[in-house]
Amino acid sequence: MPAPTRVDATTTTSSITVQWNALTAPDDGDSSITSYNLQWDRGTSGFMYYDLLGVTPYTTQISFTATTGIVASQTYRFRVRARNLYGWGDFSFYTSVKAATKASVMSAPTASIDADTG
Repeated sequence: MPAPTRVDATTTTSSITVQWNALTAPDDGDSSITSYNLQWDRGTSGFMYYDLLGVTPYTTQISFTATTGIVASQTYRFRVRARNLYGWGDFSFYTSVKAATKASVMSAPTASIDADTG
C-alpha cells in the first residue's frame, strides 16, 4: 500500500491532514476494502505507533486531520494499511510530516469591479 501524503492545504500549527489512495483491484486482493487503519508515532521517531482511524469502528475514509497533540516544528510519522475479507494487510512505509512552525496566512481573494460611468 502506498504511504499517506500530507495535504498541502494544511495551514495551521495545530493540525496535520494526510490522505492516501483507495486500493482497487488487483491491489485490494480482489476483495472490497472494508477499512483503512491510519497510525502515527506522536513524534516518537517511529518508536511507537498509535491508531488514529479505522480499527474501531471500521472506515473507508481516505483522509484524516490530526488536531490533538500537534506541536509546532515537531516531525510526525504516518502509515496506513487496508482490511478486506481476508484481514489486515501490511502497513505502508511511513511518511514524515513536520508540523508548521507558524500558521500561514492565506490571502483573501480579490475582484476588480469596473464602475459604469456611462
